[in-house]
Amino acid sequence: MSALTEAMSGGSPAYRIPKAGLNGLTVYLQGGYGDQGLIANAASPGWVSTDMSGPEAPRDPVEGADTPIRLARFAPGGPGGRFWRDREGIDW
Repeated sequence: MSALTEAMSGGSPAYRIPKAGLNGLTVYLQGGYGDQGLIANAASPGWVSTDMSGPEAPRDPVEGADTPIRLARFAPGGPGGRFWRDREGIDW
């Protein structure tokens, strides 16, 4: 079982199922357009303290944005089709 499917157990299907679809879209885009220069990746910002999540979340927005900002700066030919958390590529 991959990290993605392990994370799918439990509640919140309205959140989990679309997230799995977006992860699948990431792999599809990389496979279909990576040879044309697209770098498609997915990232988890973690549980970030926002108006929606509440103040009990352990990360501030700057910490949550760190990995997506890093991914946006990948140069052509950089890694794609991956799932990232805390600047590390992790298993789907």
